[in-house]
Amino acid sequence: YLRDIGATLSGDYKVFRFMSGIYNGAGPNTFDNNNEKDIFGRTDYILPNIGEIGVSHWRGKHIGYKKIYNNNPQRGEFEMYRTGLHGKLGGDTLYLLGEVIISQDRWLDKTDVDQLGWYIEGTLKVEKFFTGTLRYESFLDNNVLKTNISPTVYNLKRFVASMTQGIGEYINIREEYSHTWEDLNEKSVKTFSNYGIASVNVELLF
Repeated sequence: YLRDIGATLSGDYKVFRFMSGIYNGAGPNTFDNNNEKDIFGRTDYILPNIGEIGVSHWRGKHIGYKKIYNNNPQRGEFEMYRTGLHGKLGGDTLYLLGEVIISQDRWLDKTDVDQLGWYIEGTLKVEKFFTGTLRYESFLDNNVLKTNISPTVYNLKRFVASMTQGIGEYINIREEYSHTWEDLNEKSVKTFSNYGIASVNVELLF
């Protein structure tokens, strides 16, 4: 979960939803370490039983580690920008979700780190029987290192299939399988991993 200290204003209406806020400026799950503030805003236009579409934006100035793939990372300041475009098609029983997030970190050494993430997810709910979800997500980070001749590029792709069944009123069983492809290319060194994880969880409701 992401947690931050600040103030949030939100509203939920029949065809419109919004949320805006100002926060301590250190980023989520981080103690305040500067005098800056984060600003976040999100709006959604809703068509009942058809779908919705919206946009979000988050910006602030943070302190962090740029060389996240280096053996000796150094702390520095950067300006963070996150812009998202999201949508939903369908009702409560069958729906399709999707989002594209464009990120940029602008560092004081005049180099920028660009990130592009997106996902698409389909869900089918059969009341009192099961909920099934299929999801595909992708994340691309060009993590530029100033001392490198060529940039570091990190690419992640993941497919997730899950199903939850209810047994009586007090037990849920969830089965999930995820498959991940990771690709890291730094100078002449290139690594690639490909792995799957299956899990079964039992949830007791009281």
